[in-house]
Amino acid sequence: MTRIALCVMLAAAATMAPAAYADTSPDFVRIACVPEAGLLDVEYRRLHDSMASDPAGPDGRRAVLAAAGFHDPHDLRVSCTLGTATYTVTAQQDPASNLLCGGVPEIHLSLARNGERVLSDVVFGDSCRRLPSVTGITVGDGPAAWRGRETRVCYRDGEEDGTPACDWTSGGQPAFDRRFPVDQARLRAIVGGRERR
Repeated sequence: MTRIALCVMLAAAATMAPAAYADTSPDFVRIACVPEAGLLDVEYRRLHDSMASDPAGPDGRRAVLAAAGFHDPHDLRVSCTLGTATYTVTAQQDPASNLLCGGVPEIHLSLARNGERVLSDVVFGDSCRRLPSVTGITVGDGPAAWRGRETRVCYRDGEEDGTPACDWTSGGQPAFDRRFPVDQARLRAIVGGRERR
């Protein structure tokens, strides 16, 4: 009888205990679009849940953060016009799950200039599976970009201590045609040294 009573008391205590929450750091795609300076800057960022979450509900701070350039990567689509060029950033992130690496699913990002792919479905930011990734993109374009069209892309090899390496592309259209588009397979070749940076 005492075992049954003990089991009932433990079950009751478990249902009345407050839920415990782990600290998390949600992923964001930080986008700065400054047409007056001919600048588009896209970078991977994490914010601690105390900054990114609202106890009143999951959408409480999303609009405020997005207005400041911190975008939720789920079904993201943002356009930035620099002179006559329209850049479109799209991103996807799977919902969190209990699967391997499901707590921090990878972001897949694409960038297009006037509909032409620059980056195509590359891993963006941290990769639990240690895949090569893009960590940031800076674009200068349009009449306000005083040095003309240029693009900087920063890559990481996927290792935890991997420092990003950044490549600049500038000049005429042939330079951009040689360098882009970059997809995940080409990113792997660039980071692995099989393709000249």
